[in-house]
Amino acid sequence: MAGLVESGAIVFSQAKKPVASAALLRLALSYAADLGRPVLLHGEEPELAAHGVMHEGRLSIRLGLIGRPVAAELIGVQRDIAIAALSGCPIHFPHLSTAAAVAEVAAARQRGEPVTCGVSIHHLLLTEQDVGFFNLHAKILPPLRTAADRDALRHALAAGAITAISSDHCPWGVDREGRTFIQAPFGIAAVEWLLPLALRLVDEGVVNLMTILRLLSIGPAQALDLTPPSLAVGATADLCIFDPESRFMVEPTQGWSRGRNLPYGQWELRGQVRYTLVAGRVIFRS
Repeated sequence: MAGLVESGAIVFSQAKKPVASAALLRLALSYAADLGRPVLLHGEEPELAAHGVMHEGRLSIRLGLIGRPVAAELIGVQRDIAIAALSGCPIHFPHLSTAAAVAEVAAARQRGEPVTCGVSIHHLLLTEQDVGFFNLHAKILPPLRTAADRDALRHALAAGAITAISSDHCPWGVDREGRTFIQAPFGIAAVEWLLPLALRLVDEGVVNLMTILRLLSIGPAQALDLTPPSLAVGATADLCIFDPESRFMVEPTQGWSRGRNLPYGQWELRGQVRYTLVAGRVIFRS
């Protein structure tokens, strides 16, 4: 890990695989704390979640699919928070999906522990009902949960318990269409739609515009221990320019990504991005 930091690593993560060994996780967090680097964790108890392809509940039973229970995420988050407390290593859960898990993070923050969490835009807009009749485009990890969980996540967002929103971009090609729900990989291709989708939360009165912009920019930067973006004179231009009033219909086949796995087809959104700048250079214009 020290070698990775010397080579420029700014954060450690195992993506969407939980660290099964508690002893190994404790060791990794201790090293990360010594190196001054945060760790991103997928909070889930792997044995409880094994083979699950959607939320465990009445719908999964009706569809005959193995579900991933709320308890799997809750237990995983509780364990990871407890282990992180042994070393004081800052940890971030980038894609929580349940009210219970977010409440655990909020409680840890109240105790002064360096723990934060984020959610994907999908868990704020969709529910398990969007799986419908084996809709492959609604298969993500962690799975879409109940309407009660979605509403609780929205409330936590407004209350400041959730500090970041992500696209959780995971594109797949058209070959995904020929697979069963069980065979199909997890994921939604959503990075280019993130801002317009997030503006739906503004339109629905969940949070205001400035809060959304903070959750999409400053919050993620702070989770990675990066200098938050700034519009101050002389600051590096890392920003996007968008038209908040421009409206359009989502057409998954016309996106920039080769991924077509998107459950928002024919949604009317607003907020088209006109320019994106990275390190002062225009890398996208529409």
